[in-house]
Amino acid sequence: MSLDRKEARPGTELNLNVEGAPGSTCFIGMLDKSVTLLGENNQITPEKVSLC
Repeated sequence: MSLDRKEARPGTELNLNVEGAPGSTCFIGMLDKSVTLLGENNQITPEKVSLC
């Protein structure tokens, strides 16, 4: 996985490139650094993710 920029301001367009092996499943989550200041309840964990 790679982004075309290391930093971006809100509203800036980015390109995200993802590669995976055939048959693999990829999950992507993105958040602003400020979310981590809100506490541990806002972190995504495997237990909070459910597959449909």
